[in-house]
Amino acid sequence: MPKLRIKEQARIKGIYYEFQAKLSERRHLKEFQKFYEGLRNKQKIIYMFFTSGMLHWMIKALDYVPTHVNMVLIGSGLKEDELKWLQQNIQRPFHHITRIVDDKTVWEFLFETNEYHFGWLDIDCFVFNPSLFEEITELEDNIYANCIWNWSEKSKTDVRVGCTYFLFLNIHAIRAVKNKIEVSPCTYDYEGTIIGRKYGFGQRSKIPTNQQIRALRQVLHVDSKNRPIPPWQKYFETLVIYQLLAQLQGYRLNLIRTFNGMPDADNYFSDEVIHVGNSTTYKDSVAWESFNTKDYELRLCLDWSIHNQSMSNLPNIYKLQQRSLAFELNKIGSSTKRVSTVIENFALERGISMGSIKQLVNCV
Repeated sequence: MPKLRIKEQARIKGIYYEFQAKLSERRHLKEFQKFYEGLRNKQKIIYMFFTSGMLHWMIKALDYVPTHVNMVLIGSGLKEDELKWLQQNIQRPFHHITRIVDDKTVWEFLFETNEYHFGWLDIDCFVFNPSLFEEITELEDNIYANCIWNWSEKSKTDVRVGCTYFLFLNIHAIRAVKNKIEVSPCTYDYEGTIIGRKYGFGQRSKIPTNQQIRALRQVLHVDSKNRPIPPWQKYFETLVIYQLLAQLQGYRLNLIRTFNGMPDADNYFSDEVIHVGNSTTYKDSVAWESFNTKDYELRLCLDWSIHNQSMSNLPNIYKLQQRSLAFELNKIGSSTKRVSTVIENFALERGISMGSIKQLVNCV
């Protein structure tokens, strides 16, 4: 009995936090919807989201997006000088969410707002093959998403979902799934904790509903409490529950490319498209624990190099950030002089051509 009470207390607490988050985000959702209504072209939008201090990554990713692609930018918690810079230098449609939110909140806004098929491109995803934009936006009626990377795992069934790094979603599938069973694109956790959310932003993961749990038992093994076990993580990652529910309703995932979504997989990197991953979180203390010194040095080197390419006209905060990166490299026994060597060795180890890596960084 006490165990049941603890479980129910956690669930009630999670529901309370979710209600509070919805309340605090309502104004920002309405502002985004007003922005969306004002867009001249709502067809085949691909969204790119970034927070303060990440303009250099966004600029680099945009370098590989053809001008005809309907790219819409969403920023959160940006500083005045960053907003001014965007207004003066970026021609793409842009919406600023004044509250600091993470990508999961933005995904929820997109599910609530979009009227047509739409996609997502991470700011640290670099598309060297422009034809991928044409391929990924062509959806068949029975496809809930086109993706480049995917995760697969053997559970009660063969579980496979598309990774969010670069994918395109069918709005009709979203509506059909939500009409049958309410679902969010957000992360899910049975206790509604901060796991899977951006630390310090105050948001929490959703709690799976009883209806979702019953459905997921059809495809996932269960734990000792008869709860479906999340694949790949200790929680349900962004879009995972939605995708599994879409599959249960007969929709399919279409693999534009069959790249493995696990960063250590042999076919994670390619000369067509590179996803760095964790560029916004790798310096967080919790995230840092999952990297060894070699991984951390590589991320610092990539961050420093991409900073270096944009330094001439970015706000002053970015000069301070670059100095901080140089200091951190020295702190772990490396230096900016090693940047080209570290990145070149990484490319050789992962089978990325020098031509592709030179497109990404200008120090090799």
